Amino acid sequence: MDNADYLNQISGGKLDKKVNPKTGKVGFQLPFGLGLNHKTFIILGAILVAVVGLIAMMMVAQQATSRLKGLAYSVGMRSINLNEVVGKYHSSIKNSNLKSLSNDLKTVLANFNRDYPAVWASIQGAGDGTAEAVDTEESVKLSLDNAFTSASMNAILDRNFALEMSYQAEYMALRIHELQEQTENASLQASYDEFMTIKQRFDDWIATH
Repeated sequence: MDNADYLNQISGGKLDKKVNPKTGKVGFQLPFGLGLNHKTFIILGAILVAVVGLIAMMMVAQQATSRLKGLAYSVGMRSINLNEVVGKYHSSIKNSNLKSLSNDLKTVLANFNRDYPAVWASIQGAGDGTAEAVDTEESVKLSLDNAFTSASMNAILDRNFALEMSYQAEYMALRIHELQEQTENASLQASYDEFMTIKQRFDDWIATH
């Protein structure tokens, strides 16, 4: 029994002998009637392209999901941390108008922290966020705390507070808008408007002090 017969036998007869007319040697056909010719390579190439495309689509989807988780986490934690920082330094603000504005910011943050958990919970995995988002929010909170402690000790808290909260209110508004676009959640529009309004009020105070 030659090698061809042996292979044909152990394969259950599924390998078909095929004589090459040029060499007279016996070869075998691939499964499904495919032979080693240009058509075979075209078919195999198409299958490979489809597989690679599917893998690429899955990777893009995973990246988009990760970005959404990180964004949702950052929005929620930034608001919670800002509420804590504002509450900590509110009593140290000297200017009465700025102190009133700080109170209004606390109200905006409190309202958002009351309503946002429903949105946060609707995004799978957002509660844990991503490693990058967690590190960023912890770093921002520590940086704000250190900056305001130093400013308070040097009697320059008011303007520093106003400048920073103008930036943070705008940050919140822009991230909320981004989240709204990705989730198509219309309920976030009111929060966006509130943060943009309070940002403009901080800008107005800065312009006159």
